[in-house]
Amino acid sequence: IPLNVEGVDTPLDDSNFEVTVSDPSIADAVIENGVLIVTPKPNQSGTITLTLKVDVDGQIDTTTYTVYIQAQNDAPSISFIEDILKPTNFDDFNISLNLDDIEGDNLNLSISNTTLADINKTWNAQWLTQADYNSPLYIQVSSKPNIEGNATITLTLFDEQGASATRSFNLRVANALDVISDKSTGTAPLDINLSYYLNPL
Repeated sequence: IPLNVEGVDTPLDDSNFEVTVSDPSIADAVIENGVLIVTPKPNQSGTITLTLKVDVDGQIDTTTYTVYIQAQNDAPSISFIEDILKPTNFDDFNISLNLDDIEGDNLNLSISNTTLADINKTWNAQWLTQADYNSPLYIQVSSKPNIEGNATITLTLFDEQGASATRSFNLRVANALDVISDKSTGTAPLDINLSYYLNPL
């Protein structure tokens, strides 16, 4: 907000002004180069009153502004998931999830389909409460018989206001010897038993 003082011939600078905020937990206010700047605090909303005082050679005047800061819904978040390499017919394993929402909204997770493996949530509720996602959560990955290949798995997390976040990772399923020769791909346990693949001498 540009600051203009009528009826004053003397040039004014920022030292002639003073501003106070009724609730500093909602927003900050400063005066820079003759402009009143209001900056909302992260994830805060509500109504504040700004009291502006001007002092010109000892003559003081005040005025007030009422500012309403509207709430804005933030998207939820999903933690990073590393790419995974597994042999064919691998044992079931779980992937740990860290979900969060700044406003504490209920959350709904969807998982993209893949013909490479079965990937399922380990909970039954459609919507997760804040108490739910503040506790450990997992999705379970199960192999499909004798299936090899690569797939990008995408998780989409929605809140009740419609905001969303996505997280993708690559799942590669290969025969055991390929897995051994390419250990650099993925970090999940390989669970390989070579007796299934190599005949004894």
